[in-house]
Amino acid sequence: MEVENLLMENEKISIVIPVYNVEKYLPECIDSVERQTYRNLEILLVDDGSTDSSGRMCDDYAARDTRIIVIHKPNGGLSDARNAGLKHVTGKYLAFIDGDDIVDNGYVEKLYCGLQTAAADIAMCRIETFIEEMPPERHCPNNYTDEYHGTDVLLRSYLTGKIRPMAWGKLYRKKIYDRILFPKGKTTEDVYVFAEVLLQCSKLVTVDSAAYYYRQRKNSIQLSPATNTDCIIEAHFHNFDVISKKFPALSELAYERYLYSYMDAMNKNLLCGGPKDKAQQYKKQLRQNWKRMLAGDCCSAERKLALLLSLVSSPLYEATYIAHSKRLMEQIK
Repeated sequence: MEVENLLMENEKISIVIPVYNVEKYLPECIDSVERQTYRNLEILLVDDGSTDSSGRMCDDYAARDTRIIVIHKPNGGLSDARNAGLKHVTGKYLAFIDGDDIVDNGYVEKLYCGLQTAAADIAMCRIETFIEEMPPERHCPNNYTDEYHGTDVLLRSYLTGKIRPMAWGKLYRKKIYDRILFPKGKTTEDVYVFAEVLLQCSKLVTVDSAAYYYRQRKNSIQLSPATNTDCIIEAHFHNFDVISKKFPALSELAYERYLYSYMDAMNKNLLCGGPKDKAQQYKKQLRQNWKRMLAGDCCSAERKLALLLSLVSSPLYEATYIAHSKRLMEQIK
């Protein structure tokens, strides 16, 4: 189907943007959404009890753009804000954008065209990570690049890292979220619901021509010492439970992914400067299950080597991991 014919359909697309104390970054985010080449948008700004000027800024934008709807609510966290937005969605399609991130001008149009052309349930774009200055826009062919067919294939691709579990960076058919809510009060909320999301789908397409610019903030809650790293493990165990009941053939792979979540939690705890007793709990689980983890198909050879290093020499692993993380941060500045 030609792009022009797709756009003539001009179906409403809803965009849910949770907002909490992001006055420094919010104009860039909203401006990037207002500039979309796909015009029939419903833009839901959910002010989650901001204590800075973010709430007022949302109202100012709504006064100038009739596509914007502002929802003011007491602070309940990211999951609660997204859920509040979902209750007001009226579009046939849905996207999530965080209030400090940015999307390219053709983001919605490219994902919509890719989704429609491939008759998919989800279209997923590429992610560009940055700290302060947005990286220069990279030109990519205006087409979709890969397809995943079948719910079992989607789940396997998620478990092996080919499909990212983040809620943002994707366009969904709204019906996928008709019975799904994000868990209130938890971090890693995207991962927690992702298996349930994929169970509602039979096809996903990737669209590398569309870009979502993810801002890595130094004061992010994800890097705070108060971060509850146990939520990472809880989310992956929940997915193991969901997947094993619906697709028993994937139970072992899902359990392996759950076991590797102890390594994810250990790494996050390390970067956050979290409690040492937590680190010891995670390492104990890794020591008890390392043979099963190495024998599985869940993770890459590089990750398996990292697991071995963490067991052989914790100080060397920690120094290597921190140095690697710092290099990555330098590369995206």
